[in-house]
Amino acid sequence: MRNSRFADPAVLVPVIMAMWARRWSDAWPEGDAASREIVGAVVTTIASADAMEALSEDDQLPVLLALDAAWQATREAMTARMAAFGIPPARAELLTRLAQAEHNLNASALVRRIAPRADPDTDADAPV
Repeated sequence: MRNSRFADPAVLVPVIMAMWARRWSDAWPEGDAASREIVGAVVTTIASADAMEALSEDDQLPVLLALDAAWQATREAMTARMAAFGIPPARAELLTRLAQAEHNLNASALVRRIAPRADPDTDADAPV
């Protein structure tokens, strides 16, 4: 039986990536709008493909495990791509940290959305 702590990767990945795309422009405030849009679109597209590939091996995964697998695959692929394109290590590290921070925000928002809600009728000690 499935519960709210399990998710189908086909559903989970687009949700993560949609949240990522909406928040990316706020994660890099010092960049100009066009640069933020381009970098956000590229990173979101790459991350979406890498996350889907990482999660496609299983029909269902616990959500936190799925998020971790998606991030690990994304980070490895981003690191390899940035090295292949000759991006300086300091800049690559900065982009990776921005992506990690964004992933953490998305993961926490997603966990809040899927967390079971307390039923005040059955759990008297549950916060309202």
